[in-house]
Parts: sequence; structure tokens; C-alpha cells
Amino acid sequence: MSQGRRLGPVIDRRLRDILQNGVDARAYQDPDAIAPERALVLEIYGSVQRFANAAERVGLEWLAEEIVRLAPPDDLQANDHLIEEDLDEYLFEGEFQLDGVEPMPSIPQSGVTGRLYLAMPTIESLERLLELWDKFRRGDPAPDKHGDWWELFKQLRDVRGWSVQDRLPPDAISAIATSMQRHPNEAIPIELDLWFRDNPRDRQRAWTTVRRLIEAEGGMVLDEAHLPDIRYHAALVRMEPDALSLVLAGQSDIALAREIMAIRPQSMAAHPPTDDGGAVGSGGPAFPVPSVIRPAIAALLDGEPVSGHALLNGRLDVWPLDDVLPTVGEQRYHGTAMASLILNGDLDAGGPALDRRLHVVPLLTYVQSEGREVTPLDKLPLRLVYEAVVRMKQGLPGGEPTGRSVVIINHSLGDLNERLLSSPSPWARALDYLSYHYRVLFVISTGNFEANFSLDGYSSLQDFYRADPMDRERRIIAAVDASRAARRLLAPAEAVNALTIGALHRDHAGPVPGNVVDPFPTFHMANLASRVGLGLRNSIKPELIVDGGRVLAQPTAAAPLLIRAHGPQQVGQKVAAPHHTGILTHTARCCGTSNAAALTTRAGILLSDLLDDATELTGAPAVSDATRAVVLKALLAHTAAWGNAGEHMEDWFEPRGPHAWLRRRENISRYLGFGIPDLETLLGDSQHRVTLVGDGELRQERAHEYRIPLPPSLSSRVDLRRLIVTLAWFSPVRAGSQAYRAFGMEVVPHNRDKSFGIGVAPVRCQPPLALAERGTLVHRILEGEAAVPFLEDGAVVLRVQCKKSPFARMAKLAAPYGLAVTLEVANTINTDIYTEVADRVRVQQRQ
Repeated sequence: MSQGRRLGPVIDRRLRDILQNGVDARAYQDPDAIAPERALVLEIYGSVQRFANAAERVGLEWLAEEIVRLAPPDDLQANDHLIEEDLDEYLFEGEFQLDGVEPMPSIPQSGVTGRLYLAMPTIESLERLLELWDKFRRGDPAPDKHGDWWELFKQLRDVRGWSVQDRLPPDAISAIATSMQRHPNEAIPIELDLWFRDNPRDRQRAWTTVRRLIEAEGGMVLDEAHLPDIRYHAALVRMEPDALSLVLAGQSDIALAREIMAIRPQSMAAHPPTDDGGAVGSGGPAFPVPSVIRPAIAALLDGEPVSGHALLNGRLDVWPLDDVLPTVGEQRYHGTAMASLILNGDLDAGGPALDRRLHVVPLLTYVQSEGREVTPLDKLPLRLVYEAVVRMKQGLPGGEPTGRSVVIINHSLGDLNERLLSSPSPWARALDYLSYHYRVLFVISTGNFEANFSLDGYSSLQDFYRADPMDRERRIIAAVDASRAARRLLAPAEAVNALTIGALHRDHAGPVPGNVVDPFPTFHMANLASRVGLGLRNSIKPELIVDGGRVLAQPTAAAPLLIRAHGPQQVGQKVAAPHHTGILTHTARCCGTSNAAALTTRAGILLSDLLDDATELTGAPAVSDATRAVVLKALLAHTAAWGNAGEHMEDWFEPRGPHAWLRRRENISRYLGFGIPDLETLLGDSQHRVTLVGDGELRQERAHEYRIPLPPSLSSRVDLRRLIVTLAWFSPVRAGSQAYRAFGMEVVPHNRDKSFGIGVAPVRCQPPLALAERGTLVHRILEGEAAVPFLEDGAVVLRVQCKKSPFARMAKLAAPYGLAVTLEVANTINTDIYTEVADRVRVQQRQ
């Protein structure tokens, strides 16, 4: 039976009911003003990747796509996508798109493969949709340029208005129900996201209605926030168990309220205390603290540090918020550890102490009932983060900015109750807006994975411990990959303007104890606690993996064998720590993605100081305040590479087959991102390498051209040469749009010569360009050794281009970017190319 005949009458009736229910076109002329009366839900089977353009043609705005893994009906053919080697041209041009979203766990009873949420700006757009639907039902051919809609209609299961099943998706119900089980007979906090209304009076009217419903059901409002800049209106509410059960069952007025867009579990970031077990001594600082301290250029949003600790004393500017209760000194674990890593690095590594202050805003407080540091249980953490950054960069009403010079913000707070789906979380939207508006770089951790995961191939603990280390290594990686759906990023790690950091299985501690198993003894891999990507629209997330400590594999005696990520005190990174006696020289070891983010922030501070030193030494123009953060974003990623982990995974990671290379590298990118950065290479001197930096701001459909002079000694030489190009930018964002990242950029070689005129080509072990161009960071490594002649005035010529935005109202906006280009040659060329290029370089930027 055809889809039109099988479901035609149902869908036809739903569409006409929605039209006849009195949609007020005058109230909804602004496409941004998403309201419940305009939210249209299409339940579909199969892929929905290509329908954004079709929606735009009939005046619909794409809101979100939530995929669940379900079987299509028997009479509907699966739509498989074949990936072939000859798609490389499309990848280079950025024209090919992969499937959209990481699947959610199966929910077999519904039979839906996806939901497409659309907004109705006008009655005319709905009438246009009905017109197309009528043509489809009659069997007419698709009008010109509307073939995608015919494909969508074939996959359509139902059309309806926004309802309780959209306000309360299965994952939210599960998380709230789990919280109720853990705290029986207790009132449970939940979050209510209201449809944002631009008119303040409409917004207040909607909130008054919702508040009345809350109070009628015995609930208590703990916090409320409305942030027009990110179109966010939400409330934190505490509900009694009986009333909350009715909400989850969809039987309460709250669940049915048209003013409410979503009902969520409470947003919460938490970090357990560092378990030092007394294993690490309480010696004094491993190196002297600088006597002259410069102002802060980095901020830490985290727990409260022990400010008087010998390793931190005199280098912290702490700015508490009124809504966050102070934590007693002996419980200040996480903030102390993060401040220590930023200012001192891993104490076992023996790096220098930074001569910079660190701007600190405590957002965690120790809660006895939780046994850990958490965001305040009676506050919306997004509001706290937003207010902290606004106060820092702009100042609250009546006050001065507290951190005007800050360009990097370390943010290792992940929402334990929200995993990345297909649309950005409100928390991520806030960070993306703040990043673009204030020109600051957020460094975010992926979040830690703490659950057990199953490991096949071993029938007993003895088999596991006695196994060949390399065989065990492969089996553990396969087990990690099998559990990746549970390892999705914690919000707001999907933020497109941020650098998201995973944890590398590496530290400077001693040998692994003999009674535990090192899961990755032969190559550098993300550690067992590190969550994995990809990001929004399959963009690269995390971008980097940085030292986060060795996390060991601890098996259980159960069958099947279960593995737990374990961080004993003999391994991990050594940091300043509180002590119950109050001594201020105590240290401990810890592991995790927060550590990796803190070390990345530290690297950003060092690179910023390096830029200032280069300006002073060479007389080059200083990097402006408007672009410094995004230049640092480019430089932090500039030396990243997959390394031996990428080579191993390319050889045996799934999927296999002659046409599976793209999917395989996409999968590897989930774990390694662009790779492991090598800061020492960037900071060090070498006569065989030269790095040039550019920056600027671009409007859509504009470009800047750069000429990098080539060293004459390289002409016609048969030697290895490497070109590394990294482009980073901050994009304005559009909440509620499929094109959430409003501005895309690219680096284009002169005359589209992919070899850049020096005979180089992309190396094999790196993310596909199609994935890289979906975010706000493009990083390409190219190598070659062919003899390529060039004239005496030869140069690598490239253009930084800003693509056309789909939003006309953004034509006047400009996006800041940072560009880093490195030319490196083999040691067999006995010439100082750094001096050759430096003597000739006058990198010119022209419109």
C-alpha cells in the first residue's frame, strides 16, 4: 500500500485541523518568534538530511531532528547511503553531507525513525504545504525544485501540533524517573523551558499562567530566568512525587500547558572529591612562584579554590556570586586542582609557574547530601554562567567589568542530565552567544564517563589479566566503541564556537602498578573516562585531546566481564589539593577531561604571551583584542595530529571495506578530533619550520588573501615538505535554525590548486574535510616530496573566505577569524628556512 493512501486521510485531517484552529498570522510574522501555535511536528521514517532547503522554500523553519533507532514499516524501502572514493571532489568543495545524528537507544513501540520540528511563520506557508501535499496525494509529479518534499511525504507517518510527547521525550522521562527512585518520597526539582516570546508582556503573561499551574499542583518555583539574547526562558521547579508522576504520565496541566516547550531533569554539573588516600605527600612547591604577577587573561568557572595554597597564593582573583554558597576549605577539590593545572601544569612535569593571575568565579558548592561539589541545587546553572561572563566582560548594572582583559574562559561544567542530540542545548547556545558577542574563547571538557561497560572475549578475570597486552588493547577499544552511544558529550560541549577537549591517556607519573591493567600501553588514545563526539550536524567534537591522566581498566568478577575506568593515586596528574588539617602545601593526583581542558587553557595563556613577545621582538602588528581569542583558538589546534593512534585505528577500526574510508575516519574523529597538539613544537625554535599568523573580520561572501613567501632553497628539491593550515572563527548563531552556525568559512588555495603550488596533498590520517567544515575550525595537514620548481618570488597564496549566510538580516555582521600557516621541511635541507621566509615575509592582506 502506498504511503499516500495508507496515511493520507490522517495527515490531511491533521494539517487542515492545524490550519483551522485559528493561527494568528499577524502575531507571527517574525520567523524567530517560535510559539506553540506555530510548531508543526512531522513524524517520519528514514533519513531527513536533505529537507532543510525544501522547508525554506515553503516558508518553514527547521527546528530540530531527534533520531531514534527503529525499523521502518515493511512497505517502505530503507534508504542506504553509499560512500565511495570518488566523492573526494565533493568533500573538498564541502558539497557532500553525511547522515545527521547519532542514534538514540531503541524505542520499538512507536515505529518512528525521526521527528522533524517545523515552525509556521504564516498561514500562507501552511497553505503552501497543503498544496504540495494535495499534489502528492493525487500522484502528480513534484514541482520543480521540490523533489525533496516528495521524498519526505513518502516517509511521512504523522503530522501534528506540538504536544506532550515533544515536551517530555523518553530520555527526559527516564532521567526524572531515575531521580525519583533515588530519592523516594522527596520533592524532585525539574526544569521547565517556556516558549520564548519577544514581547515582554506576552512573556510575563505566559509565565504567570505557568506559575499558577505550578502552585495549583503543589510545586515550588526555585529559580526563573529569561535571557532575550539567547531566546531562553526557563524555571527551576520542585515537585512532590505524586504530582510529578502525573507530569511524567502526561496527565497534569503542566504537561499539557501550551506555554511550555520542554520539561527536563534539573541541569546539574558535579565533580567528586579527589581521593588522595594519603598516598601523595604534603611537600612544598616543586618550583618557585614568580614574584611579579601580570593581570589575568584567563578565567576559571568552576569550584572555589584554596586561595592561600602555597602553589596558588597571590595569583587568584576570586569573584564569588551571591547565589553560590562558599565551600569550606577542606572540600575545595575541583577548583583547586583546575587552578593548579592552569597556573603550574602537572606538577610531575616540572613546567614553569605562570606569572599571570587567574580570574576565578566559583560556580560549584559542596553539598553534603550529594557528597560532592555541584552547581547550586536551587539555581539554574545556565543563568549563573551567563551572569558570571556578563559581569566579567561588561559589568552588571551599576558595576565595572571584573575581567575586562580575559580572553580565555575555562569551563569544565557539564550537565549530567543532558546528552547531545541534534539541536544545541540552551547552555551551549549561551556560550556560543557570549563567545561571539564578547570575543572570548571557551575551553570546554567533553565530560567524564563513569559507568561500567562490557568487554567481550574473556571468560574470567584470569584470562583478562593474562591476555596479550596488544590484543587486550584492541578488544578494549572495540568495547569502548560499542558503548559510544552512552558516551555522548555532556552539554554544553557541543557549543560550536568553543574548543571542546577530550582527555588523552597520558601523564608524567610513575609506572603503572602491577596489580592493574593499562588499557592502552602501545599508543596514545583518549582515556577510558573521556566522552566522545561527534558534535552538531556531525561536526568535529572534541577538537583536541590533551593529557588527562592515565585511567586504568578495572574489571569485575561478573559475567560478562565489565570494565570500570579507575584512577588510582599512583597515576594521574599531580595538583594542589586541600587537606582536612588545613595545611596549605598538600598535593594529590587526579584524572579526567577537566584536567585536559585546564592544561589547554594554560597553553592558551602561554601562546598569548608568545604573540606579545613576537610583536616586541619583530615589530609585527599586535594581535587586536577583537581577534586575540580566535587566533589562540587556531594556534591551540595548529600542531594537532592523530599520531600513532590514528595510524593504528585507520588500519583496523570499523567499518572496513574498499569504500568505507570516510565512515571509518569519521568514527576515528569521535575519539581523536583533530588530534593531539604538540605545544612544545610551536613554542620551540627550528630552522626547518616557520609559522605565520593572520587575523581579521569578514562579512559573508567576502575574502582576505594571504601570500606566504617560499624559501628559495626549497625550489625543485626532492625532499619532504609539510604545509599545515588552521583556520578558526567565531560565528553568530541562530537558535531554532538548522543553520545554527550562521557563518561558515573556508581556506581556498590560489586558482583552486589543491597542492598549494608546492606539490603537497592531504595526509591520510586526519578528519575528512566535510566534517571539519561543519564547525568553526578547519585544520589540514598536507605533505609532499615531489620536485616543484617556482620563481624567485614564489609564494603560497590562499584565501580565507566567508560563505554566504542563509539569513539576510546577518548581512551586516562580521565574524572574527584567526589563521595559522606553518611550512616545514625535512632536516635534509641544510638551510634556515625560518630566516629565509622571515627576511622576505610581508604577509599582505587585501580585500
